[in-house]
Amino acid sequence: MFKRILVPLDGSEQAEAAIDWVKKIAARDRPLVTLVRMAAWPVPQDAESVARSVEEARNYLQGMERELNYAGIPAKIIARSGAATPGILRVCEESRGDAIVMTARGGSKVTRWLVGGTAEQVMRLSEVPVLLVRGKSPRRIHRMLVPVDGSARAEAAIPALALIARQLKCAMLFLHVCPPGRKSNAYEAEFSRLLRRIVALSARLKRNGVRASFRAEVGDAAEHIVKASARAQMIAMTTHGRGGVKRWIFGSVAEKVVHAAPVPVLIWK
Repeated sequence: MFKRILVPLDGSEQAEAAIDWVKKIAARDRPLVTLVRMAAWPVPQDAESVARSVEEARNYLQGMERELNYAGIPAKIIARSGAATPGILRVCEESRGDAIVMTARGGSKVTRWLVGGTAEQVMRLSEVPVLLVRGKSPRRIHRMLVPVDGSARAEAAIPALALIARQLKCAMLFLHVCPPGRKSNAYEAEFSRLLRRIVALSARLKRNGVRASFRAEVGDAAEHIVKASARAQMIAMTTHGRGGVKRWIFGSVAEKVVHAAPVPVLIWK
């Protein structure tokens, strides 16, 4: 599935939860995992202190590298000084990463994301899929929740997500949420087309060993997605749904889900 995965770490136990998820995702295909830590930021330091911080970061990453190597997963480390978000994105581009796995919070004592936090900035700006995890992975992932809004963009990632589901040996639950008051003859026709596509898709997935089901609900999309995540161990959704915006807008469905969901969220662009 993925050939090169980037894992940003800040030295905290919370951030290291990403390693556990990488082991699960990379168990079959053995992609190259790049571990990166940005040191000596934001406090200004002299050159000697910066060099020492980078060396400490490198020593820390070597321990994580060995852990992945023992699991049979190839890994390399990159330790640099500088701001976290641009540094992470630059390393991802240089290493030709095709996915980023990171935690919602690192060593910070803040109990929820802050607007402008590293994880949120990376998810806003990254050109590759980002898996935001919370804590270590469960022993078994039974179900992946995939919201669909009827647009081609929202469904474009489904083939790739199906590969992940097959690798994790989990089922896929497609969820469509209709906003209140939107129902009309035109919507009913559009929903019928969506239902036919999902039914046909589910049949193909079943032939390939992936169980799939479909639910339709009415209400606030973000609230229903978060509520439905109680039946899943992860959510996978796109940031380009109906409307095709080129970047996240604060308050969007995807962003609300990322903030509120109790399970990992894979954002696919």
